[in-house]
This record gives sequence, C-alpha cells and structure tokens, in this order.
Amino acid sequence: MDLYGYEEWEYLESESSDAPGRRDSISTGRSEPHEANGKDECNLKAAARTAHNRDKKCLILWKDEEQRQPSTAGDGLCSVCQKINHVAETQLRPSCFHSPKNNWHLHLGLLKGILENTSCPGCRLIASLAKAVPKTEPDGPDYKDTSVTIRPRFPHARYLSQVPEPEDAPIEAEHENAWTMFSQMESSLSVVFEDCFVPVFSKTMMIPAKRVAGTIVRKDKTGRHWTNFNLHLEEGDESDIDSHQIRGLAVSSEVDVARFKHWIEHCGRRHYKCHVPSRGLTSAQQIRLIDVRDWRIVTAALDEKYIALSYVWGSDAKPILTNDRLLNLSLVDGLKGLDLPKTISDAMRLVRDLGERYLWVDSVCIVQDDEVDKLQQLSVMADVYESADIVVVAAAGQDAEVGLPGLYGSRRRPQLQQAETIGGVEFITTQPDIQEVLRWSVWNSRGWTFQESILSNRALIFTEGLVYWSCQVETWREDLNSDSAPGAIIPTDSSSLWGTGLAESGRKHKCRTLMYCEHVEPFTWRNFKDQSDVLWAFMGVLRKLGPKFPKGYIWGLPYDRLDATLLWQPVSNSCGSSRHPRVAKHKNSINDHKQNLPFPSWSWLSTETPISFLDTCGSGVISEVVWYEPMLFDGIGTDENQVEIVDYGYLQFGARTAQLILRLQDGYATPPVPETPVEATIHDSADKEAKQIGTIATVYGFFKGNTEQVGEFVLLSSNAERKADGLCRLVDRCSIDCGSIVHVDGCEHVQSRNIMLIEWDGEVAFRRGLTKMAGDDWDALEAEEKDIVLG
Repeated sequence: MDLYGYEEWEYLESESSDAPGRRDSISTGRSEPHEANGKDECNLKAAARTAHNRDKKCLILWKDEEQRQPSTAGDGLCSVCQKINHVAETQLRPSCFHSPKNNWHLHLGLLKGILENTSCPGCRLIASLAKAVPKTEPDGPDYKDTSVTIRPRFPHARYLSQVPEPEDAPIEAEHENAWTMFSQMESSLSVVFEDCFVPVFSKTMMIPAKRVAGTIVRKDKTGRHWTNFNLHLEEGDESDIDSHQIRGLAVSSEVDVARFKHWIEHCGRRHYKCHVPSRGLTSAQQIRLIDVRDWRIVTAALDEKYIALSYVWGSDAKPILTNDRLLNLSLVDGLKGLDLPKTISDAMRLVRDLGERYLWVDSVCIVQDDEVDKLQQLSVMADVYESADIVVVAAAGQDAEVGLPGLYGSRRRPQLQQAETIGGVEFITTQPDIQEVLRWSVWNSRGWTFQESILSNRALIFTEGLVYWSCQVETWREDLNSDSAPGAIIPTDSSSLWGTGLAESGRKHKCRTLMYCEHVEPFTWRNFKDQSDVLWAFMGVLRKLGPKFPKGYIWGLPYDRLDATLLWQPVSNSCGSSRHPRVAKHKNSINDHKQNLPFPSWSWLSTETPISFLDTCGSGVISEVVWYEPMLFDGIGTDENQVEIVDYGYLQFGARTAQLILRLQDGYATPPVPETPVEATIHDSADKEAKQIGTIATVYGFFKGNTEQVGEFVLLSSNAERKADGLCRLVDRCSIDCGSIVHVDGCEHVQSRNIMLIEWDGEVAFRRGLTKMAGDDWDALEAEEKDIVLG
C-alpha cells in the first residue's frame, strides 16, 4: 500500500512509554520513498486501524530522506503534520485511553527540519517549544539533531458537579479529556525531544536522553476570567461545551499576585486535605520569623501561621543574621535598609501582598555564626516546612539574587508560547509539568530542597517562565484555565511538587523497603554546601516513613530492614574518577555538649557519591547474621521537646567470615589517589590454583601500593528466588514487605550470597566494599564464626 510516499506505515513494538526514539537505530527494510500516487485517505485510515489491531505502539511519520511537502488543503499544514491528524482520528480513540499500556507516540523526524519549515503552523508550534529546552554542552551533539516525538497526553482530570463545603469530601468523577492536535477530540499532544543529550552522569543528576518540551493544547476562547471559581457544569447543559474544557492561556511577562490569592483562598475553602495538621507542637519549640509588616525578626511558636521560602543560596552567599545583628534586626524597621538578596526581598513583599504577616527564611531566621543555635534549628527544620501554611519555591536561577521572575521588577519572564489557528481552531503551547521543569533547575540539585518539597503541604512554585500551584488535591498553573474550569487537574508524579511517593506511605500494601529506597537513591544525587547537614536534610523523610518502621533508625537505616538496606553500592562513573567519602561529620549533642560524629562506613551517609541498592524491595534477602544490640553512643539527643527517631552508634552481630585474595585487574604506571575506585578479582586463598570466584569494587587505598592483598569477607545475607513450596512458606502475601517467604536453611531457592569486604582498625571493622558471590562458591570456602563490631 502506498501512503504519502511509503509502501506502508512503519510501526515499532513498544512495551513502555520510553520507546526508542532514534530514527537511525531502527532497521525497517523499507524501500526508498517515491512520489505519492494519490491514494485516498481511506487507505491511510485502514492502514492505521490494521496496525492498531496488531497492538503496535510506535509510528514513524517521516524519513530522513523525505521532504516535508506544503499543504494543498488550505490549512497550511505540511505533509507530516497532515498525517498527525489522520492518525489521531483513527488511532487515538477514547477507548484506548484507559489502558495502562497506552503508549502511542509518533516520530516526526529531526528538530532541524521542523525549525526550517516556518510555513507550517504545526511545525511552528513544535519549534517554539525548543526555546525552553536546555542545550547540550559545547562539545555535545547539536540539539537540532534531536528527534521529535509526540504523544497523546490526557490530564488526570475530574469534573466537580458542585462546589463542596470544606468539611465535605470532594465530589470527583473521572472525565475523559481527550483532544488531539488537529481534530475536534479533546486531548493534548505532548512534544518530546529525544537524544537531546547523550546520557551523562554528574554529581548533580543523571541527565536523561529525552525531555518533554511542552504540550500543544486548544486555546481558551471564551474570554472567561480566572476568578470565576463557582462555574460548574449543570446536568444536561451543553450550550457551551468549550467553557467546560481545560484550555491553554497566554501568559504575561509579569505575574498577577491577585490570581495567587484566589488559588490560596480556593484551596483553603474547598480542600480539607490541605489543612496543616496539628501535631501537638509545644510552645517550647520556638523559631524566628520575619514580620513583613514591622520589618523585623520575631520569635514565635511553630503553630503560628507563616509562609516558608525554599530557595538556592548560591556560592557567594553571605550570612544575614549574626549574633552582632540579632538585637538590631529584632527592632521595628530593623530590616529596612539591609541589603537583602533579591529572592528574599521579593518573598517578603509577596507575603505582604498575599495578606499574610510572617515569613521563614533560613539565612534570616537562624543565627549563622552561632553553632548552638544552628544545631537547635537544624533539629526542627523538618517541622518548619511541614508546619508552614504555604511554601514559596524559588526554582529559577542559580542563586538568591535572581528574585522571583515576573514579580516586583525582577527580570521579566521569557515569552515562550506560540499560538496558531488550524482549521478554524486556535492552539497554543504550554510548558511541561512541574517535575519536568524542576528536573533541570539548580534548586532541584540542592540537598535541603529534597525534604523541603516533600514535606510542604501547599506550594507556590516560581520557575523561569511560569508559576505553578501544588497542593494535596489539585494543581494549577498560569498557562491553563484549570483553576476556573470545572475540569480540575489532580496531582500526579509529574504534575505535583512532591509526586505521589510519600503520599502513598499510608497505603496498607505498599512495600515499605521500596518506599525507603526510592527516596534514598535520588537524595544521594543532591549537593550540599555543608556536607555535615546530610542526615538533618533527610530527617523529615525518615520521620514521614516512621510509621512503616516502628523500631526506628540507626544512622538513617531502618532497624526493621537492616539486612536489605545495608546492601548499597556507589553508582559507577557517577562523579568522575574518584569516590568521595564524606569526611564531614554529623553535628549533634552529647550530654548538652556539641559533638561531631563521623558517619559510619556501612551507612550510605558515609559517601558523597550517589548510591543504588542491590534489591530495592528486599523481599528475597535472607539474613545470615545474628544481630546483637547495637553499641550506641551515650547521651546523644536533640532538644528535649524533639522526638528522637535516629540512633547513633556501631552495629554488632555474629557472622561467618572468610579470608580471600584480591587482585587488581589493571596496573597503574602512576599510583592513583587512595579514593580511586578499582575493580578487583576475588580468589580462594585455600585453592592451589587460586581460582577466581568473584569480583568486587573497592578503592585503590585498600591495596596499600600492592597489586594483591588478602581481605576478610563477612557473609551478610543470601538472595533467594521469590518462590514458595512445601518447605518454604509464604507467610503474608499482602505484607508491608511485599509478601514474606520463610525459607528453610539450605533450600534450593538460594541463588547468591551478599558479602562485605571489611578492614579492621583495632577492635572495630569498617566496610571497604560489597559484592555478590555464587552460593556454591561461598559454601565451598573455609569460613569461621566471628563477632563483628562494624563502625
């Protein structure tokens, strides 16, 4: 069948939405394109339906050799954009939208071809989205060579049939909001730039090879103002269907604070779930706040109503509140005339214009040259963000001098939108969901902002080009009319500030170990100006997960799941040629005296390198040690009003150990630094031929300048298949640990062993590496029982 110069449509199998996007990696076996022979669009639709029935998910609309032909239909669309319309009418049917395997995506070719085709309104819409996409590094590939993919995007929306009272549960009904770009259906097209970057590891983040550049939606043409919050769909009322759809809005270069006030009032009036929970905070838990009316610093309790600021300090930030300034800044108008960073001064004015009085900012509310005050405030930092009425997130720029874009004379926001009329319908581009935008921000790379975002109850998020609202019930944004249409967008992993991870912590059957690991792993990619803050910056997450781990934590690892969470590894090639042990020490108090405690080698807190867990669920991990009571440090605590959830000390256990030979795989002409990661082979010291029985990643310093070294290995646990039989029983299929199987000693389900390389310093052992070994190889070794104190 010859369709638009092809013998037939080209489809690719895809099991996920991350289907391959590189055109040159696909072997199609098609013949070269030739002149279209006038086949009618019925053949086109028939081919699309046939492919749909074959459950294919990926359609290539353009070949490298093909030229984009101008339209003859009067709508100005090029030949490729015309195909989008035909495929949309035949493939993207509402009946497909409910399937979790709905992964339809269409390949449009390279971005440079779209940028050059300025005569096509469809190409102009897509090309405009390239403005917001970060370009590659100078020595990276040209961003114009990226592949462009579009996907149907169906917001998680609902219609509110009436305005509920605050004490009522929200009235929610699923709504199919299905439009395609050039038809009358009601969904949007998400534009994805693929191969924008080669996959790169950095300490800040692992840069993906694709990003959502934005979305093309139908533009709101009703002229309805966003303040009309009471608009709702009456039963049987179809007189103005366009007024009941989520549509795109043009965004001004300056923000409208009045709109934010309506968001806050609307949420406070209708969202019972968004009320700040009362946790019985005592008056002894004191913090400082900025009084934006009297321009001074005041002391208040955590149950005072206030707004908190989450922002980036920057490398050149200077302390604001110091001991010698505290008295003067506490006087009325004490903050006037002070040279405050633009972000902080903008936030103070915003709070006042929102009708509120108090603002919390760390650099203004914590005495920066008083270690006792800093430690006391660090211990309540999680409470500060969890108790805040609203958190203002300043996610634009690289430091605190950027300000809040579009507000009070700060830099004007870039105009990134494009509007086009196609077939009498007006379309406009909108920015990606908040998580996609934050992914590329400096704010998202900072260590403290991880828990600040997770713990916030309601957030107003300022990015370079747009302001977003994120709360427990809805998400709003300046470029969509969802705050005035009855079709509200509910929070998802991509559209809300914190995703749904910790929000699901109360789910009865959610695997607790998986939840823990899914928060630790991305947190370890974050950067800290002061590495000693790392545990304090994760304390709020640990407390949030606390009900899942009733025994508490030791150095950030849950007692209930120690066997699984001890199994972590530094991510390979995550930060150059060296691993970075965290030499900074944890700040705490022992018997009311400030102490600096070194992070233990067995905790993921001991490294600045990003880590990953060998088994993020741990359901197949079988403990091979006998746990003793840990050797805790005496007298450690925080403020007497704080509930301590983390212990500090050494682990103690009994285990089997074996002496094995380690050999460096590569020689070095010049000895590297001790922290350089190396790969070593493991050999049986009792075997005459010293056969290799495994490999391990460790550091060069372990070998002390040699190429071979004897090392002691400890058997921590075994890995078993998740299978039950007559001997190995499934205890609880729906337990908090994804089903617990009790394996008998020596069962056939065991596949491998988890062993830790240790090195002794006096009577305390320290971790030097971790690896897996085949079960039979370990069982053949000469091992002895030993009590271990692990520091």
